[in-house]
Amino acid sequence: MHYRLHVGHVVTFASPDPSRGQARDQLASGRLSAEALVALFCLSSQPPLTTPSRNPVSWERWAVGLGYRVALFRRLEKLRRLLRWRIASSTALPVWWHVGRPNFGDDINPSFFQRLHGGPVRFATDRRRPHILGAGSILEHSLPTSVVCGSGLLQPPRGPVAAAEFVAVRGGLSAAACGASPGVLLGDPLVLINTFVARSRTARRYGFVPHVTSVTRWRRLACGRHFIIDPAWDPWRTIAEIAACEVVFSQSLHGLIVADAFGIPNVWVVPSDTMVGGCFKFEDYFSTLESGKLAVPEGPDLFLAPERYDTHVGQYRFCKHSYRESLADACGRSGVTRYRKL
Repeated sequence: MHYRLHVGHVVTFASPDPSRGQARDQLASGRLSAEALVALFCLSSQPPLTTPSRNPVSWERWAVGLGYRVALFRRLEKLRRLLRWRIASSTALPVWWHVGRPNFGDDINPSFFQRLHGGPVRFATDRRRPHILGAGSILEHSLPTSVVCGSGLLQPPRGPVAAAEFVAVRGGLSAAACGASPGVLLGDPLVLINTFVARSRTARRYGFVPHVTSVTRWRRLACGRHFIIDPAWDPWRTIAEIAACEVVFSQSLHGLIVADAFGIPNVWVVPSDTMVGGCFKFEDYFSTLESGKLAVPEGPDLFLAPERYDTHVGQYRFCKHSYRESLADACGRSGVTRYRKL
């Protein structure tokens, strides 16, 4: 089957139905070409005119095709966010972060470190050279050339964690598990977010920040009663939306971190069964606070009666000014500086 696109390209599929044939196989194997991506987006996204009772197969085919288009959109958005920072100048500060499905806790890294050290940032593609390892549960991906600046573990590591330097790790659990020196700084980089932007005027009573995998379920549970803050939004928009709430319910770790940084009362919603690592990364972050948090179960009651839940504001127990200065200093010295000048 041939598809002529408005840009003049012709895409050929061996199967008469690309949404269930060749393009689907390419997507599953990770070999989906740019042409196939465009062709699938050119397919009609409208449901069939027949009702499900008359032609359930056509509705099934439409639903499957729509699912593929959603997956493709996420894939394109992931590539867009990555390419923006890969094409930066070779003299820019090399930073490595997790590039998966859009998630503000990961996607904030390049612009955060750009503001921190006052110069351009790029994604570190050649990790054989010194580079900054940024925010997120990525410490297990550290290399002997990594300068760790606030990274943490998702779960206890299966082996030793190497690094050129441990400037800071997310919390005490990560520090102990990776064997960092007793003098290493503790804290997720986003505890500093209130030193970069001021809190906006509150716009709503409650805000709900699901884990990136729970967004659809939380929207269904909320039934339009409350504002759902999608972690896949632009990171600075997500932060602004959290800052505009009087109370935050969050299943997202960085949702809690941002709320605490702005002094916003918040409620920790227990991780879902699909969240790898369970409570480890949360307890890791809580080790940097004056006191921890107690999780509440996920369910309809969160949205039906949010006023019934006790809130908490975590107080970071270290000096934010010193932490920020240490991270900025790490971005401008030693091997990372020499790498930028190559």
